[in-house]
This record gives sequence, C-alpha cells and structure tokens, in this order.
Amino acid sequence: MVAKFYTKPFMLLKLVLLSMLIITALAACKKQTVDSYYSTERTAGSALIEPAELKKYIDNGFKADDGRKVVILHVTLQNGQMPESTIKGAYSFSQEEHLVEKRSDGVAPNGAMVASGAKVDKFLSKYGIDNNTLIVLTSHDLTNQMVYRAFWALKYWGFSNKALKILNGANYYFFGEYAKANNIDAASYKAAPADISNITPSAFSVKDLPNNYIDSVRAPFGEIIAYAKENKMNADASGEVAVISTIDAKKPVKSNGQIVTYTIYDNNAVDGRIKGATQLAYEPVKNGGYTNHWALYLDAQFSDDGKYSIVGGKGTFKTPEQIRAMVKGLIENNGKTTKNASFLENIDKNPNKRILFHCYTGRTTSPHWFIFREILGYQNAAVYDGSWQEWSSYSVYYPADAANAVYARIIAGEDDPNTYDKQNTDYIYWNGDKFIMSDNKTEPELEYDNIKTFIEKWDVTKYTDFATLGVESYYEDDEVDFYPLTNPNIDGLYAGDAKEINKEDKAYQGK
Repeated sequence: MVAKFYTKPFMLLKLVLLSMLIITALAACKKQTVDSYYSTERTAGSALIEPAELKKYIDNGFKADDGRKVVILHVTLQNGQMPESTIKGAYSFSQEEHLVEKRSDGVAPNGAMVASGAKVDKFLSKYGIDNNTLIVLTSHDLTNQMVYRAFWALKYWGFSNKALKILNGANYYFFGEYAKANNIDAASYKAAPADISNITPSAFSVKDLPNNYIDSVRAPFGEIIAYAKENKMNADASGEVAVISTIDAKKPVKSNGQIVTYTIYDNNAVDGRIKGATQLAYEPVKNGGYTNHWALYLDAQFSDDGKYSIVGGKGTFKTPEQIRAMVKGLIENNGKTTKNASFLENIDKNPNKRILFHCYTGRTTSPHWFIFREILGYQNAAVYDGSWQEWSSYSVYYPADAANAVYARIIAGEDDPNTYDKQNTDYIYWNGDKFIMSDNKTEPELEYDNIKTFIEKWDVTKYTDFATLGVESYYEDDEVDFYPLTNPNIDGLYAGDAKEINKEDKAYQGK
C-alpha cells in the first residue's frame, strides 16, 4: 500500500477551498430561498385568495396545505369601528392603529406615514405572526380602502404574496353568493372577532424577512419633487415617470384645462395638481366630471347614496380586461383637456415604467396602486406616502393681503359638482420665469418675507400645475400632524434628499 503524504500547505489549501465551497453553497441556498419566497410576485392575481381556499384552511384548523398557520385579520374602517361579526377565527385589526405613524422624510413631519419597523414588530408580536404564517386580510367588503393600505404597508416591509393575501370579495362574497352557490351554511362560519388575548406573542421581526420592497412600493417626497424638477413626468404618461392623481375626479374640467383639487387642511397651497400628473378617471357622472372611486373595480352594484355601498353583485374583483377598459385619464393638450384619453398605451410601451400614485394622504390611492400592481401587473408601481397633504404644505408663498387673498378652499357643497362650476377661482402658476394669475390681467400679490434658502429648495409651488393660495398658517398644537414651511418655528437647515423614512427603515432591517 502506498502511503499518502500531504504537506501542511496543501492541507491548508484544501480547507480553504472546502470552506469556499460551503459558503458558496449556503449563499446559493439563501438566494434560492429568497427567490422562492417572491416567486409569485409577477403573477397577476397572486395576492388574492379565493373563499374556497380560505374555507379549506379554516376547516383544517386554520392551517394551510403546507402546514403554515393562517391568521385572518378583519381590517376595520378608518374610524376603527369594531365589526359585530366576521369570518370565524378572524381578529379585528386597525390599520390606522398599527401601520401608521407620524414621521418625516426630512423636511417636516407628517402624521399619515407608514409605520416604523419597531411599531410593525409590535403588531407582528401581538398577533402571533411569524415566518410560518399566512396573513389573510378581509373586511365587510372590498370598498374598505384600509384593506389595501394595510396590504401596501406590509408589502413595503417585505412580505411576499405567498405570505400575504386579500380575500377576494371579502366577507360580502364569502357569506353571500359564494356560500349560496356552494350550499354552505354561512352562519356556521360567522362569529364575533376572535379574542386576541388568547394569542401567544411571537418574536418575529421585519428584520427576519428575506427581502424588502421599501424603495419599490413607497415613493418619498424627495423622489417626487426630483422628478418634477427634472421634467420627467407628462400627463399622458409618455414621460420617464407616470404620476397618477386619484384625488376626487368628480369635479368638472375647467375651460382652461385644469381640474380643481383640494385638501381638507388649512395649508398655503390648498388647491392644485402635481406638475405632470394625470387625473385618473373612469366614468362620467351627472353634471360633469368623472368618478374614479375604487369600488368600480368590483363586480358589484351600488346604492344611490353616492358612497358606493354594495347592494348587489359578487363584490369580487373584475377581470384585468374589464379593468383596463375602464381605466382612463384626463390630460392636458395645448391648454385644453382631452376627456377619456387613455394613458395605458404609453405605460405599456415600457411595462417597467415607474408609476406613482397620490391622493390626499396616501390612503385612498392604495386601492388603485393595488389594482395596477397586483391585478394589472405593473410591478414598478408606488404610493407617494404623504401625498397631497404633504405636498401642499410645502408651499412657501402666501398672499400678501390676507383680506383679499386668492383663497379658494372648497368647504360648502363639496359633494355637489355644481358648486365647483360656480367657484370660478383664480389661481397662480409658474410660467418658467415668474408667477402669473390665470386671468393674465393681474399680478399675484405674494408675500416673500419668510422665504429662506432651505425653504425654497423644497418649495412645491413652481412644480404644481396651478395653485390657489390660502393665508399663512401657524401651528403650535401638538395634535397637528405637519407644518407648512412658512412656519418660522421649524428649526435647522435640512440639507438631505428628503428620503429619510426609506433610509431609516432599510437601516432597521440591516440592508
């Protein structure tokens, strides 16, 4: 027998090579795990779960086919009102309580931002959610915008479509046509919300998720204003970035080609539209204007109260083909407005185009984001978190004469389209050189005394298609969620990029 003789250097080399092989194998396994976790993301409809599948899991002791525990969260309305009954085993869940927090992207605080990692971790622990859990979101029906906002917030923190679902049709369909068509005793699956005190808290954290969508699904203020300054947004979605306003489209189009939007807050720039944004519109309504209510995505009939209460139909989502046919936008064309101009054709030229959605606070636009991303398949879709509430508060200009200010805040008759026609409000806009009045006859009287360099850096007035200004506002009450930049009490000169929340949250995850 020939004796084997290895030198120490050879043995050392062998150990090094073996170690490298093991590390490579482990890395490959980890990558495979991540890829597997997100493998269904680009499959349209993969974020939905059908009643038959959920029923099977309930009958199996709230266990999925692969052994994961199933946690059903009944998402309450924005007011947090508890449901009297829901699907058996479902827990009452307030999106506003657990997934919203007062935070700042660097410029000034806003009260309606996505919750921090620490706050989300408390929610995960409280509801016993771990890495072996399937979360199913439901509600009385899918007209509840908080269902989509909750989905968005958890998607932001990294949950995949394998771990996070919305019940198609929600309780309305589960207890209605689905139960009837399948001879199911709906009453046997209905109960008061489950007792959360019986849950064993988990030690799971968003830090444990294999990947994240932080930059993908949340657009911070810094990203939006950078696009506006660089003229990357066109109202027909032909630009590098598409910005879609889902603020109430019922207001009729003005003859000058503008659509009046407004906020419920006493900001400086109370009306306007982000420059280059298109107004999402679906169906014409009586007395002019268009509706863009997210309930129209559903296979349902609605009450006549103007609130889109479901009174008939399944309440499930329409098909992608049906939704594409109804999605339209109002865009400007040489100062005039082209009604029902489709912008999906321009988006389809680049399916990976960045598509940004905004409303007043980032809540009511979440259903539209969900539809575009999860039903129509546009993966690079994001919510402008903070939305018009934040954007309109970052206006540094205000009327010099408050008594005769261009103050067009719409209060009375806000649900009556006829009221908007009678406003005939003047507004200011930036023509590339100076601000001018819409009537082209008078110069706007604006106050500039409080303008500072750091304020001008973040001023949105020049990057808004038009603006009607309110009086200067000061906030001292701690209950106020944000502050206009004309407030001289804001301390310090912020020199960042206004993307602080995304940075903080990625740092929390260690990424």
